[in-house]
Amino acid sequence: TFIKEKYLSIDKVLELVNERLCNYKKGIVDTPYIPVVHIRDLLFLPSERKRKEKLWNEVQKFVSKNESRVRTEVQRISGQDFQVWKWIGIPLEPNLSLSSPGDQISSTASIYDSLTSFLKIYIGECSSSVFNEMVGNLIKEIKQLNLIIIQQDSFPNKFVVYLKMRSKEDAIQVFNHFNKSNKFGLPLKVKFMAEYFYNQRCK
Repeated sequence: TFIKEKYLSIDKVLELVNERLCNYKKGIVDTPYIPVVHIRDLLFLPSERKRKEKLWNEVQKFVSKNESRVRTEVQRISGQDFQVWKWIGIPLEPNLSLSSPGDQISSTASIYDSLTSFLKIYIGECSSSVFNEMVGNLIKEIKQLNLIIIQQDSFPNKFVVYLKMRSKEDAIQVFNHFNKSNKFGLPLKVKFMAEYFYNQRCK
């Protein structure tokens, strides 16, 4: 629905703005802010932008008026003035995932303390009916592993499933079992989410 897509887009905006500040602090980028139009272009393909104009206007209005951790500024970039968004709250840990195929997480992994019980699972591009079948198979197999799902939410148009697991340990088992696998004929990619981002998306 429009409302679900709106809040999914807002969630992505917050991730991008927060991630920009984190990357700035790490010395990866030169500025802590990101042009608003750049975020729009990251969210929507060129072929979608005209059709998504109403959605984008709603997202932009919400972030500018209702998100106290994001400040709107005007910055000169390459000789032109751009409206930018800058994260001014406490930097939040971006989504975490391991980088190499076959990587497994254990309690001794260096990132263990940063992990959470919240997961975002990307399913390869497919039709809504195939997506729903994939989600059903995924949930069934997770339960067969005796892992407990506290909450789930899925978005066929974005090929994404959000899961709140009983514990960090259950989430790690899901990651180890499914990340970068083709268990159901399509590639799966699992990421850990900060609790804040999960709650913003699934509240």
